[in-house]
Amino acid sequence: MEKKSNINFVNVAMFALIFLFVAVSKINSISSILIVIAIIPMVLLTMGSDIKFSGFILMLACVEAYIINGAEYALLVAFVYLIPAFISGIVFLSDEYIDRNGVKYKIKVRKNGSDFRFISIKALLLSMIFFVIGSMIYIVSVKYLLNIDIIKELRVVLNDTLQNVLEVYKNSLKPSEYEKIVSSGVLDILKDTSTVVLVLCFSRSLIFSLVSYFICIKLYSCFYSEKTMCVPIESIYFPGRPVSVLFYSILLMFLIDYSYPNLGVSTMIGGYIIIMNMLFFMEGVSIIIYAVKNWKKIKSRVNVLIFAFLVIFLGVVPGISILGMFDNSFDLRKRWNLTM
Repeated sequence: MEKKSNINFVNVAMFALIFLFVAVSKINSISSILIVIAIIPMVLLTMGSDIKFSGFILMLACVEAYIINGAEYALLVAFVYLIPAFISGIVFLSDEYIDRNGVKYKIKVRKNGSDFRFISIKALLLSMIFFVIGSMIYIVSVKYLLNIDIIKELRVVLNDTLQNVLEVYKNSLKPSEYEKIVSSGVLDILKDTSTVVLVLCFSRSLIFSLVSYFICIKLYSCFYSEKTMCVPIESIYFPGRPVSVLFYSILLMFLIDYSYPNLGVSTMIGGYIIIMNMLFFMEGVSIIIYAVKNWKKIKSRVNVLIFAFLVIFLGVVPGISILGMFDNSFDLRKRWNLTM
């Protein structure tokens, strides 16, 4: 990793912002949004200075959180926000391409006569993992160190909210319409608050990683001399074979649930499908944006009826997610750009 300068105006401004946001933010208050914003200067500081300096600032920020608002706040700041942001910054800075011979290269691109270092989609996926793991560590640590069950507290809030929503929803529908919704199983998924908590946890981590990747990398080019680029939204394509992984993992989970019903694996399947669909939804949005931007070139190759069926008849979110699965399986962008 390159040696970075520590003492400059930008780095001083970044750690000043981190300390300010940690100082004024509090758990379960409107000011908690500020600790979310602290992710941005933490990523930028990690990318813009050497690891020892940014690590030292991270440690001081966690100590500050403990002194101001106690242990629970310090654990929240550390594991949910700053440590994942710190590790994400390291990954962004060290992202490399490895060829078939095992040789590593910094990915370089040229744009408008300037050289940019390119940070791949792999770094975004790793950032998602870091934020998810950080949230899980926070939940476990406050439970066993402070005897605070975050999951239980959140379930109580969700149950009360869900009951109120269902009552309003039930009263606004005809009995036959409500029975159709009940028979579809949608309400059963919502009532399983463990699934909802899992989805909320992942959704938050997904948002944080998107902020770290799409916002921080662009700001890094503005504040520091090194120019960087992230994957444009219209070019998002998840590597590997996530569709196959989803299919075989669900099949395996069903087999485990059938063989060992007492393990409660069935409660995890719905949440797992929802979480994976979020990733495919991102790729679906990506392919739609790509189609809109390149419509004049590819309109003769796009089957609009399939798009309309997926989005209109299956619903916006499920339809776009399935479109993302199609793109991941058949690489629609490559097919559209083939010479007819």
